[in-house]
Amino acid sequence: MIFFNMQILEEQSLCNNAKMLALLTHHYNKKTIPSKYDKFPPSKKPLHGHSFLVNPRDFLADKNTDIIYKIQYLKLASMRDYLLYRQYGYKALQTSFYPDLNWENIKHNPLLVITPTEIKFIYEEK
Repeated sequence: MIFFNMQILEEQSLCNNAKMLALLTHHYNKKTIPSKYDKFPPSKKPLHGHSFLVNPRDFLADKNTDIIYKIQYLKLASMRDYLLYRQYGYKALQTSFYPDLNWENIKHNPLLVITPTEIKFIYEEK
């Protein structure tokens, strides 16, 4: 499991999708010292926060899925409530809390299972 702050992640990556995933990977691997082989160096600010991913290894290791879908997955996962997961093991995102979601943008995402009441994350269900 990994905890992160989506707002700091977006600020540090300047909303560059590839950099955002690279920073999250560095955060997951607890890497703080830049290497000359890194395309994007680790974040200068700590990325700890209240957003979470249950199975980040599978998510970060996926090289076949388009980066746009991975960023959508990450942003939607960051909207979940950790208290619901901690007390009840509930990993999905309740759609009733977010009536302003743009369904047209996310309905074709292969990493999400969308029902009328919730959005399930495929890497979290494994």
